Amino acid sequence: MVRPVIGVAIGESALSAVAVQQGRAIWAAEAAYTGAADLAEALAGLAANRPRAARRAIVALGADVATVKTIGGL
Repeated sequence: MVRPVIGVAIGESALSAVAVQQGRAIWAAEAAYTGAADLAEALAGLAANRPRAARRAIVALGADVATVKTIGGL
């Protein structure tokens, strides 16, 4: 049996997830968030509702989430 893999995309204010098994999407979900605490809750909600056989996830961060800026001397 081939286990499904979940792909998660995290954007500026929303995340989406899809579970794929043998090249077919078998589950999909979306959730909105407003900050780091909300993001953790949104991820937990998606994880709780994922297909039970899914044990791996691939995560992609959007450019607005992945950008890190250092501001000094303020």
